[in-house]
Amino acid sequence: HCWTLLCLIIVYARAASEVCPDSQNSAVSVVTSLAPECFLRCPLICGPIHDVITEYLMTKDRNAMTAIICGARNEFKCMFKEPQAAACQTVLSAGPMIGVPLPLSWEEVETTCSDFPGEGTDPNLCPINQNPEISAVTALAPECFQRCPSICGPLDDIITEYLTTNDKSTIKAVICGAQDQFKCMFMEPQAAACQIILSAGPMIGAPLPLTSEELETECSDVPDGGTHTHLCPASQNSALITATSLAPECFQRCPLICGPLDDIVTAYLITKDENAMKTMVCGARDQLRCMFTEPQSASCQIVFSAVETIGVPLPVSWEEVETGCSDVPGAGSGTSLCPASQNPALITATALAPECFHRCPLICGPLD
Repeated sequence: HCWTLLCLIIVYARAASEVCPDSQNSAVSVVTSLAPECFLRCPLICGPIHDVITEYLMTKDRNAMTAIICGARNEFKCMFKEPQAAACQTVLSAGPMIGVPLPLSWEEVETTCSDFPGEGTDPNLCPINQNPEISAVTALAPECFQRCPSICGPLDDIITEYLTTNDKSTIKAVICGAQDQFKCMFMEPQAAACQIILSAGPMIGAPLPLTSEELETECSDVPDGGTHTHLCPASQNSALITATSLAPECFQRCPLICGPLDDIVTAYLITKDENAMKTMVCGARDQLRCMFTEPQSASCQIVFSAVETIGVPLPVSWEEVETGCSDVPGAGSGTSLCPASQNPALITATALAPECFHRCPLICGPLD
C-alpha cells in the first residue's frame, strides 16, 4: 500500500503549481493534479485537504480527520457546487486511494458532522455576497466581520477576481480602492481576529496586506493617494469605491451618480438580471446624463470601463442610454421645471423631486 502511495506521489509530482501554492505536502500535489479546476474554484479547500492528508500520514486518527472535515464544512461545501462539482468528485473519490476517507456528498458531510460542535458561518455576516467562498472566509474569524462589516464587499471582489481572472493588478486595485475598509482590520479589538483572515490570503493565491504600513506601502503608487470614499460616502460597494479612486473628477462633478451606480452595480452582481438593470439605468438617466457632459466625460469613461471589467454592462454613450430607454415608461426628466438651467446636477435634482420645483419655481435660479 505504501509503495502504491509512493509511486502515485512520484507520478503526479508535476501537479499544477498554481493551485494550493502554500502546501509543501507532496500528497496534496497528487490530489491537486487529479482535478486542478476543483482547487482553482475552491481555493480555500487547500488548507483542510492538506490538514486531513497530513493527519492521516502522521497518525491515521480518523476522529481527528473527521474533526478537520467538520471544522471546515463551509470550505467543503464549495466542492459540491456547480460548475466544479464533477471535477471535485474526482478529488473526493480519490480519498480511499491514499487511505483518506473524504465525504462524497454534502448530505454525507451534514450527517457525519451533525453532532459536531460549531455551526459554521453566521448567515448575517456578509449577507449580500453571493460568492460561496466568502462563507468560508467569514467562518475563519466571524468577529472580524462583525466589527468590520464593510470589508465584505472588497474581500468578495478579491476572491471573485482571483477565481475568474487571477489578475494581480486588478486585485491590487480593489485593495487600494478600499483602504479605509482594510484599515478597520488593523484596529483593536478586532485586529487579532482579522489577522486570521489576512494571513489566509496566500492560501487562495491573493496575498493581503498584514499591517497598516504594508497597506500604505503597497498602495503608495496609486493615483491620488488611493481611496476616495468621501466622494460616495454612503457606498459600501468596493467596485464603486475603486472607481472613485480611478476617476475622482467624474464623481466630483456628478455627485448624484453615486446612489444610482451603487444600486445598479450591486443589483446586477447579485441577480445578473439585465431587465432589472435596464429599468434602474433608465430610471436614473438624468444622473447618467451628467457623465456624458463636458468636461468630465473623459474621466467618466474610465468609470464605465472599470465597471465593465467586473461584468456589469453599462451604456457607454448618451445615445445608447436614449435608445435603450426609449421604450421604458416614466423615465423622463424634469428639465422643463428649470428650463434655463444647463447644470446637470440641478436637472437631476428636478427629476428627483419635481413637486419641490413645481411649488417653488423661483428656486431654480439661486440653486443653479
